[in-house]
Amino acid sequence: LCVGFGTIPDYRVAVVLFAILGVTTTLTFWSALIKAIRIFARPGEEGKAQGDVEGTRSILAAVLGTIAIFIFSQFSNIVTGMQVVIFIFGGACILIGILIWIFFERDEPDKDQNLGIGKILLTCLKNPNVWLMSFIVFGAFISCTTTPYMTPYGTQMFGLSITLGAILGMFRDYMQPIGALISGNVSNKTGISKLLIIVTALLAVINIFIAIIPQQASLVILVFIGTALGYIILGAARGIYFATLPEADIPMYMSGTVIGIISTIGFLPDSFMPIIIGNWLDTYPPELAYRFIFIAAAAGAIFACIISIIFHKRNKETIAKLAVIQKEGKIADKKNTETSV
Repeated sequence: LCVGFGTIPDYRVAVVLFAILGVTTTLTFWSALIKAIRIFARPGEEGKAQGDVEGTRSILAAVLGTIAIFIFSQFSNIVTGMQVVIFIFGGACILIGILIWIFFERDEPDKDQNLGIGKILLTCLKNPNVWLMSFIVFGAFISCTTTPYMTPYGTQMFGLSITLGAILGMFRDYMQPIGALISGNVSNKTGISKLLIIVTALLAVINIFIAIIPQQASLVILVFIGTALGYIILGAARGIYFATLPEADIPMYMSGTVIGIISTIGFLPDSFMPIIIGNWLDTYPPELAYRFIFIAAAAGAIFACIISIIFHKRNKETIAKLAVIQKEGKIADKKNTETSV
């Protein structure tokens, strides 16, 4: 599909190819990826696995994006440059597919998978934990939808140059991986939902801080500090908010379906927040519109924090069992290490 898209086809064909690319990536690949992480993660260490993957994925995205821009800039003909970049990414997809086929072992189907897709879906929808996990992602993702507005906020409200505004926007690519890697490792000690409570609360505080900063050029350093911290904390939330499945005691055979439901509900802000924000920017003075944007991000984080508290209290017993399993695993590793030495 990437190769076909790179041939610069007719517009209507390009639209169809782009739609199919969406189906073969976000729709089908995302749930499979999150489930694969859970399969390969050690019991009780799902948070670390998710955080490590999210952090590494974000770093690779930033690096590959930089490389793609460099390659594109080497061609005087922008069409040729774009084609080469698309072909490179298409080739990378083919290579990754081959590596997955060679190195990944197919997980053994659970006998309960014979229940059928409809029955599994119904069972998932009846589970309150599935809705709670979905709402956690929903609230946190509202903050994600506001990140593209940091650059215009800095340039319009604080007089940043286009270059400095672009640097402010690039903070997302380089700060979020740090947060994801940190939260993944810290979650091993605190528990996933407990850390989510802390992270979403901090995310709310940071967004409120950015919203109330006096919009004066002399205070622009506070915007840079707040943005850097905000992206780190947002990355921390993104690194672990799909790792709550074990705490909710979701069977492995339901993981893909549950992830699909969480993604459908959790990523909904992507469909309506840009429209709402665009309306604010068109209707109100810029200084007021941007305050609304960051207050909305804070409200989403507060909502996610409240739901995380409810989720944590509801699943205390399962969380306690996971902590015991994790502790036993560490003891076993220590014994194995001492024996091998």
